[in-house]
Amino acid sequence: MRRYLKKVSFLLLLVFLAVTALAGCGGAKSEDKGGQAGGDKAFDWKAYSGETIKLALVKHPWTDSVLFQLDSFKSLTGIDVLYDVYPEEEFFNKITVVLSSGSSEYDAFMIGPYQIWQYAPANWLEPLSSYMNSESLTGADWDKEDIYPNILGTDAWDLKMGSQVGTGEQWALPFAFHLNALQYRKDLFEKYDLKVPETIEDVIEVGKVIQQNEKNMYGISVRGTRSWATIHPGFLTGYQSYGAKDFDSNLNPAMNSPEAVAMVEDWIKMVKEVGPPQWTNTTWYEVTNSLGGGQSAMIYDADVLGYFVNSPGSSDQAGNIAWAPGPGKDGPALEPNLYTWSLSINSKSKNKDAAWYFLQWATSKEVQLKGALEKDLVNPIRKSVWENPDFKKRLEGFDNYYQTYQEIIGGANIYYTPEPLFFETTTLWSEALQQVYLGQKTAQQALDGVAEELSKRLKEQGLGK
Repeated sequence: MRRYLKKVSFLLLLVFLAVTALAGCGGAKSEDKGGQAGGDKAFDWKAYSGETIKLALVKHPWTDSVLFQLDSFKSLTGIDVLYDVYPEEEFFNKITVVLSSGSSEYDAFMIGPYQIWQYAPANWLEPLSSYMNSESLTGADWDKEDIYPNILGTDAWDLKMGSQVGTGEQWALPFAFHLNALQYRKDLFEKYDLKVPETIEDVIEVGKVIQQNEKNMYGISVRGTRSWATIHPGFLTGYQSYGAKDFDSNLNPAMNSPEAVAMVEDWIKMVKEVGPPQWTNTTWYEVTNSLGGGQSAMIYDADVLGYFVNSPGSSDQAGNIAWAPGPGKDGPALEPNLYTWSLSINSKSKNKDAAWYFLQWATSKEVQLKGALEKDLVNPIRKSVWENPDFKKRLEGFDNYYQTYQEIIGGANIYYTPEPLFFETTTLWSEALQQVYLGQKTAQQALDGVAEELSKRLKEQGLGK
């Protein structure tokens, strides 16, 4: 679902290695004190009235759910807001150039969790913990405890390579996210009296029934391109259920372990027997359209993909989609990998406190609820929105969406280990999956090759043992 060009990956890696050694001395530092300008003053939404901030944003329905409320922010704070909206690939190219040059062009910008592992060590992101903990800069009604801790934690990290997310400095605030789950055609399951699959093997059995009885249909669609986007959704969710790891505690590649090999063998068997005919060219776009257009009976991907094709008038299958936890090794995969879109502050911004006001407002209960009810802010980060009767009612037309969410949210997290070669690693990993699919190598051979190559690259950087 996300593409990211690595034109500056070598630069990012050099900067990462140069500054990581400073992590034990307090981590990245901003140019000014930021988060302390309010002193002992009482919180006041008008404290920065008259200032102007500029945002860099990604074109996305979640972005729209915030922007349509922008006039209320201006009225509340007196802060003027300028913004540029880019397609995702162009956005990441643009923001990387801006940040790496030390420019203050944008005060705040959208960010994904994997970019934090590169941007934060490079001192491009403003640390946010002091803002969050300041009574003069953060209103009491912002209510941090109302945000799911595992969602907020995806943007917290201690800058230590191989250290999991959820501890250390807060580098961004999530404002929306998705979980990976099974989405399926409930009419076909009713027609053939099929049980919702709980394991990868179940998917194969159900998929075969569909393919034997429905012309020009295949059982399930999952991503398959040579890209990081193939690894992080359904694949990594199923992978977690096998007890497989990407790296060990010393940051040595572990994707060729017995558990990992078994998972890849099952996954590729599923794809070959009941998956899309052009799997190696399948992106999130094809996955989504295959479900909405009636080509696939199931998808294993971001829960919001089915949401957008199930909305009234959105596709041929609108109103006909249902949700369930993703299939795993011995039962449902109740620890799904997730993805967040978040907001960060540029460490070079000259308007950090005003930018923080925007982050605080965009993640507030009021903005989250209005975006969820009147636009498509799904999934919202706040517990109170999920408990809201009107939001529950809105999801009634999305069969088992709410119930599936409640079943898997507790175990959801980022299950990839933070490390500076993320995009290289996942490209090699997805290439190995293709090699197995095409019969060029066995799963063990392909994954051994990935582990060997990554070990070499990591050791060249002084990583791993």
